[in-house]
Amino acid sequence: MSGASTPIRHADPAAAVVLGLRANWRQFWLLVLVNAFVGAMVGMERTVLPLLAQAEFGLASKSAVLSFIATFGVVKALTNFFAGRLGDTAVVPRLVERLYDRDPAVRREAIRALGELRAVEAVLDIADAIEGLKEWSNLLLLMALIRMGPACAPSIGALLAEPDARSPAMLKGLLQVTSRIGVATDPDVVRSLASHEDMEVRVEAVRVLGAITPDPRSGDVCLAAIDDAEWPVRAIAASSLGRLRDERALARLRQAMGDPAYWVRHHVAEAMASMEEPGAEALRDALRDANPFVRDMAAQTLFMRTLAEGEAA
Repeated sequence: MSGASTPIRHADPAAAVVLGLRANWRQFWLLVLVNAFVGAMVGMERTVLPLLAQAEFGLASKSAVLSFIATFGVVKALTNFFAGRLGDTAVVPRLVERLYDRDPAVRREAIRALGELRAVEAVLDIADAIEGLKEWSNLLLLMALIRMGPACAPSIGALLAEPDARSPAMLKGLLQVTSRIGVATDPDVVRSLASHEDMEVRVEAVRVLGAITPDPRSGDVCLAAIDDAEWPVRAIAASSLGRLRDERALARLRQAMGDPAYWVRHHVAEAMASMEEPGAEALRDALRDANPFVRDMAAQTLFMRTLAEGEAA
């Protein structure tokens, strides 16, 4: 797991949030103090400051108030920024504790909050929590990881590096995150998952290969996936070949135009169209195919390509 962030371990998984003023008197009186200062500041702004500005600096009341508000706003923004950064550091361990709360709703909210804070150090704990909830299909939870961007790639890569220890649902979810952030720390691991026994894992692995940095080895894996027994894998493999702009695949894609599954033919034609003139030539050749489904898809794709070029011009 080299390069992965170290998970934060919670001290007391069963700890509950204590409610009430008596248990939270420090926070309550801090809020009272802050409000007192804000009230005093507003009072000074409206009474003392205009008189002082007019007597000492010869400023009109409105000018003084405007200057004060502008200065106060800048200072408050900077103070909130730095205080927020300090607060984020302090709150992350407490949120990680909530990932192991008995209440699933609390765990979900903790996952979302950590995502908003971009708490990369908690990626492994978040993954554990999602696995415990059995909710890798919950896109709102996956977004917590996606929001962290490429910074979470090392931790995601460390989890993918042990596929035998992960459930198919977890592998699928982690691959979806990798596809969205567009970074894989070990593309070889992703390429190996393109032959996983679970169809949905294969689909997501092939999708990732079209989203990360192009590599001829990724193109070879996607070409092999064109022959997969499941049509969703074949369709996404064609789509990834289009993103990779791998012209070596044109001959195989031309053959795949006759696939019995509509969405495979659709993605194959789109992939060919993305390869500029060589792809367009292959599509024009498909107009003379004996298979009417191939001819129809080629004609439809060439027509849409002509429309797109006309709009661009």
